[in-house]
Amino acid sequence: MDKHRIEKLIQFALLVAGQKDEFYERELSRIHLIKYVYLADLAYANKHDGATWSQVQWQFYHFGPWAAEVNDCIEIAAQEVSARERSLSSKYGDDVVRWSIANDNDSEDLIEQIERELPSVVALAIRANVRKFGNDTEGLLHHVYLTNPMLRATPGSDLLFVAETKEEFVRSAAPVEQSTKQKKRSQTALADARARFAERFAAHQKSKAEEEYAPPPHYDDDFFEGVKWLDSLAGEKLPDGEVLARFDESVWNSDTRRARR
Repeated sequence: MDKHRIEKLIQFALLVAGQKDEFYERELSRIHLIKYVYLADLAYANKHDGATWSQVQWQFYHFGPWAAEVNDCIEIAAQEVSARERSLSSKYGDDVVRWSIANDNDSEDLIEQIERELPSVVALAIRANVRKFGNDTEGLLHHVYLTNPMLRATPGSDLLFVAETKEEFVRSAAPVEQSTKQKKRSQTALADARARFAERFAAHQKSKAEEEYAPPPHYDDDFFEGVKWLDSLAGEKLPDGEVLARFDESVWNSDTRRARR
């Protein structure tokens, strides 16, 4: 693991998001930042024999790639570039805190400085993905789930980054005419991958719903007897209509004197 590299990737993602026009589009959470670091590592690995730039070991965790080392660097990395931190409620457990950077002259200088420290393939990957997905959590998760390391792995296992061969790179860079049979096979493979994602996402949502589910109150005789007993603790019920309240002046005066001291 290279902590310095991880922090630079996180900071660059925040700075790129900070260039967006709308303020709400500039905010990124842990989920977003971790996935953008993963996509940067994936782009680097494709050109460097499967080696990642951050040098962390990625895992298939829940619905996407995860690395505890990246997660642990987020707060420090954000503070170093004076990112604004905001807490909010969300349906995603890890989306409670979001960070953002203002789009000003200081951020422009900083983004140029950090970009010079990054390999071009890494900087391009972060720019392209942050601009495309921003803080669209569902779209970003769907995208990373369909990347090769994720499709080859099983939940809980380490992710294996395999470099593209020269032939694969050429094929991915240039349009290739496919036969009807090849197109059908590709469409089937993509549909299967999307179905697996949808199934696991639905299971996750169901699990979250069951955790948050609270059974409705049961109004029976015991309930009403309990309410009646609680009411009795308040003493005798006051009569309806207007009532006259009298206060002990000596007690009132002593309380007032104590309060003034």
